[in-house]
Amino acid sequence: MKLCVFICSACLAAFLCGCETTGDPKSGGLFGFSSSKYEERMKEKEDNLKSLEQEQKKAEAQQAELKQTKSNLQKEVNSLKKKFDNSQNKLDKKLSSIKNGANSDEVSALQKKSAQLKKESEAIKGISDVEKKKEEILKLQKELKELELEADALSRL
Repeated sequence: MKLCVFICSACLAAFLCGCETTGDPKSGGLFGFSSSKYEERMKEKEDNLKSLEQEQKKAEAQQAELKQTKSNLQKEVNSLKKKFDNSQNKLDKKLSSIKNGANSDEVSALQKKSAQLKKESEAIKGISDVEKKKEEILKLQKELKELELEADALSRL
């Protein structure tokens, strides 16, 4: 009889150890399955998925905003480049019209500077950073304005 009580106690202890709950839904519960742990893990994974989806939506919105900003900057750069080219052409025409005057050495010097600016403006095409392009074009426009002022001064002489 003592043996029977001992065997029953051992079986009961083994059974109770099998009911131990863990975070893994495959272990614990009857026959190694716990539906409540399974539900908890599913909820946890769904919450994680929702969080990741929200982060993805934010990242996509940021990406769209950055693309729009880049597009606007590119349009602005194209406009600045076009204005620069037009101003450069006007300056070249003005310089060729006043070259016939007495100040041909000064006019030649201005034409050389203008040609150098034209080379620098062509080099801008190789710059991939739109912000840097814009800065370079603005710098070249400033130099072109100075040349235009010098050309105006020469044309008045």
